[in-house]
Amino acid sequence: MGCKRGCCCFCGDKLEHGCDVSKLCLCEGKEKGIMVKLWSWDFKGVGFEGIKPLMKLAIPSCLGICLEWWWYEIVTILSGYLPNPKAAVAATGIMIQTTSLMYTVPMALAGCVSARVGNELGAGKPYKARLAAMVALGCAFLIGIMNVIWTVLFRESWGKLFTPDNSVTVLVASVMPIMGLCELGNCPQTTGCGILRGTARPAVGARINLGSFYFVGTPVAVGLAFWLKVGFSGLWFGLLSAQMACAVWILHAVWGQLIGKLRLLRL
Repeated sequence: MGCKRGCCCFCGDKLEHGCDVSKLCLCEGKEKGIMVKLWSWDFKGVGFEGIKPLMKLAIPSCLGICLEWWWYEIVTILSGYLPNPKAAVAATGIMIQTTSLMYTVPMALAGCVSARVGNELGAGKPYKARLAAMVALGCAFLIGIMNVIWTVLFRESWGKLFTPDNSVTVLVASVMPIMGLCELGNCPQTTGCGILRGTARPAVGARINLGSFYFVGTPVAVGLAFWLKVGFSGLWFGLLSAQMACAVWILHAVWGQLIGKLRLLRL
């Protein structure tokens, strides 16, 4: 397996029960046909060379996801300061469980496209990497549209699966369509983060999540919910603004990264 300059690829043997880890290496090639082994893990002799470059990829990938989920915890706290806080917090819990359910599909898609894009770039096939990215983003948009449809159709009955409390189910029904629109942005941006990981640029996605959720979504949520007295729905309009901003920035970054890899691998 050869790696052209500027590309990172991952290769590893199978992981089996009993922690049978035979080999895991992070490779970076500078010329075609040359692969430099940076880190190896073998129970016969554990070596930790190259952990620093591995952590540069792992930590931003983790932070990118954590920054988004921490924002939901902030929303839970904010909902406790709304009128009828018990119902608001209960409805927030239902909405977080709902978005967690919907998140599993684009997250799985992100993992798949991350591996595919990384493999294609490592093999010196940037056009196939771009094709894989475009197909994945198309699937993400389709998943987002499906989420919009079902959240609108079942908005009245969804909350009743969790509680018979009418004050809670009314709040859930009022924000379910907003949640569906959020997924229209969340699915492409989650998949886009996977593509960025495949191009060895997870820090880009982490910075975008930080800016979108904390510098766009939080001010909008607080302003609508408390200053303009929109109430519970205002918090989720804040999420909608964050997801849309994140999706736009992620797609712009993905396009830039793929075009950059195309130009680099032509050299």
